[in-house]
Amino acid sequence: MTNFVKQISLCFLLALFFTGCQNKKGTTSILKEAEALMYTRPDSALQMLETISQPEQLMGQEQADYALLLTQARSRNRITAISDSLIRIAADYYQDSNDNARKAKAFLYLGDVYMDMNKYTEAIVPLKQAEEVVKDAEFRIQSLVYSNLGYLNRKSGDYKLAWTYYRKALDINKSIDNADWVVTSLINILNLPLSEIQDSAIHYVTLLEETIRTVNADLQAKAYNNIGVYYEDMQQKELAVTYYQKAIRTSISVPYRAYTNLARIYDEQGDTARADSLFQTALQTPIWSTKTNIYEALSKRYLNTGNYPEAITALKYYQAAADSFYTYRQAQEIQKLQTKYDYEVLVREKAENENRLYRILLGGIGLFFTVSIAVYWLYIQRKKNLKQIQECIAQIELLTSEKNNVKVEIKKLNQILSQGGALRDKVMQAKGEWTSLDDIRALGLYTRLRQNLQYYNPSSDYDALLHWVNITSSCFASRIMEKYPHLSTTEVTLCCLTRMGYSNAQITAILHVKQTSASRYIYRTCSSLGLPGNKESFLNFVLSF
Repeated sequence: MTNFVKQISLCFLLALFFTGCQNKKGTTSILKEAEALMYTRPDSALQMLETISQPEQLMGQEQADYALLLTQARSRNRITAISDSLIRIAADYYQDSNDNARKAKAFLYLGDVYMDMNKYTEAIVPLKQAEEVVKDAEFRIQSLVYSNLGYLNRKSGDYKLAWTYYRKALDINKSIDNADWVVTSLINILNLPLSEIQDSAIHYVTLLEETIRTVNADLQAKAYNNIGVYYEDMQQKELAVTYYQKAIRTSISVPYRAYTNLARIYDEQGDTARADSLFQTALQTPIWSTKTNIYEALSKRYLNTGNYPEAITALKYYQAAADSFYTYRQAQEIQKLQTKYDYEVLVREKAENENRLYRILLGGIGLFFTVSIAVYWLYIQRKKNLKQIQECIAQIELLTSEKNNVKVEIKKLNQILSQGGALRDKVMQAKGEWTSLDDIRALGLYTRLRQNLQYYNPSSDYDALLHWVNITSSCFASRIMEKYPHLSTTEVTLCCLTRMGYSNAQITAILHVKQTSASRYIYRTCSSLGLPGNKESFLNFVLSF
């Protein structure tokens, strides 16, 4: 009887052993197959990984590879990460490994997760660690590392370094002959300020047009939209319209950004009927953040045309859209945090081999603070946004309530000027009587620049700057733009500030750039004007034009 029991026990243990081996073999097979499908069929790769039952029982490299591949599959399927718990397993495992290819990949996706979580300062460290060993990784991982580093440097304003990284990614993508990735790299480069890549921008635009027909329709549409933005920045509005229209015709989904850009140009040209039609189409977007941008554009349009009641209506819609966006985002963030937190921390608990009760308790505290911070941040953003909208609406309602609001403001201004003083002498010399709202804005910009050179904002103060130079220097801005229509806004701004008598050091402060950048702008402007590339020739030209 005893021998019989022993035999039964031995058979049971052998069955467990072979079952475990079979399960392990099955998991290993799934991981390999999912990795093979990662770039061609990422949705299938994700589905396969999600079929692995009880992943918290995986051990060692198998567990690290599971965490790495699942993070990669989610990224390839455009699922936004909200926690670093999962990818940390892979990063910790490969930290001291000699497998540089896996190490680069693990640190790449750790940085990618931080970027999804808007933790850009935390993302830079793992991405730089990935860069150290990236040459041992496959080309697609190299490309993603360089692209992410380019994006982070673009976010921080270091456009020169961003350009360097983007070009590295582009070279790699061209070498592996991946048209989709080549087009994406070119779009990234053209998203940089044209002042940084002006000498080479047309080269990238040409290359993009040569490659664009080989990619999917939605990526084509995105590329056409970017080319349109380039030509719009170069003041070639008709070409810009052509490419925005191509983006709309090409895209399978609705290209809301192209609709908005095209609507804005039609607005500027006075074709409000077509502009309104496009704006209304763009407002069908399910993305709340996009809706807020559209309503903001509409409110600015009505403000610029003096249609204050419509501006108030647009701003109220903007407020409602922003409110919905923050509410939606808050609900989504909290839901994701609660549904994914327990599962991913459970996997991480196994990897770290810590006490389960302690980890759950600590995790619960961490979850509470994470959710609290998320809710508080969203509340602060919404409150700040709401306050700005309410202030703007109040100002417009005040203007609307006064039948002769512009006349009242102009009358006050001329009363102030009539009191005398150095400022009065300067502005009265420029113009005897101030008769429009544009005059007020131009004078406001001039007076604020006298107080603080860093006040200038290119996006909101450009028109006021042109108006001031026109009324103080015999329509200098209009004349130079008419004779040299190819000048960029940066080049026109540089000419205007020089005409106003600002030194190179002062212009550097106004434009918020380094001295070397200002010198480079002057050189490029001289080239656009057909002048020798030095400060003296530029100064003589501007003052005598």
